[in-house]
Amino acid sequence: MKADPSGRYSLRDAQDSDLPHLGALQHAALAHEPDTREPLLPLAALDLCRAAGSLWVAVDEQDELAGYLAASEIDGTLFILAIGIPPQHRRFGLAGGLLDRAIDHARWAYLPAVTKIADTASPWQVPALRGRGFVMLDEKRASAGLRDALDAHAGSGEAGARLRILARLL
Repeated sequence: MKADPSGRYSLRDAQDSDLPHLGALQHAALAHEPDTREPLLPLAALDLCRAAGSLWVAVDEQDELAGYLAASEIDGTLFILAIGIPPQHRRFGLAGGLLDRAIDHARWAYLPAVTKIADTASPWQVPALRGRGFVMLDEKRASAGLRDALDAHAGSGEAGARLRILARLL
C-alpha cells in the first residue's frame, strides 16, 4: 500500500528485522514533542504487536523505517497504542496511511471500533483522528479497559487532564 502519491514511501507489516530499529524510531518521532503523552513501547510489547499482525511501518525507497503504528485489542476494539513519524518524514501522509491500515485491519478482524487516547493540546492528534472519522468518547461511558488505558496514560498532573479517548465505529 502506498502512503503518498509520490511513491517515496510505502507501508508494510513490521518484520522481525525491524524490531531492533524501532526504539530509535520511537525516540526520533517523539524528540521534538517533549510534552507528548505518546508512550515509548518496550521491544517486547512491539514484538507482541508484530506477532499479532498489528504493527505496521512506513518505509522509504531504501526500506528504511520512517514511521510506525502499534495496536492491540482492548475490550473488543483495536486500540492504537502508539503512532510515530520522525519530523523529517512528516507531511507525506504517513500517519494517515498508517491509521487507514489499522482501520482496515480492524474491519477484517470484525472489530466494531478503533480507539486511541489523544492529547487535546496536540496541534495534530485530535484533528488528524477526527479527519478519519474518530469522535470523542465520554470517559464515564467507556469500557473498563479503555478507562484503565486512559488512567495509565494520564498518570498524574496537568497533562493527564488533556487526554481523551477517541473512537471510530466501523
